Amino acid sequence: MSVGGTQHKCITDTIAYFLCKDNKAFSTIEGKGFRNMVNKLNPLYKVPCRNTIKTYIDDKYKIVESKFRLDLKTISKFFSDH
Repeated sequence: MSVGGTQHKCITDTIAYFLCKDNKAFSTIEGKGFRNMVNKLNPLYKVPCRNTIKTYIDDKYKIVESKFRLDLKTISKFFSDH
């Protein structure tokens, strides 16, 4: 069995947030203690490897960066039109 799509994404997002917010190494999620904790919280969730979570965070960053750049262009255009 595995965790459903929405719940899996929510847990993965939470792990990614934890790593970034607390400035943790990607290898943190490979530790026995971390995996044990996640297993106790949700036994059906399979913790991704560090390369998978790194790619996940990189992809999220690219999305946020793209939105930010678009917002900056919109703001710049607003001020140049007035």
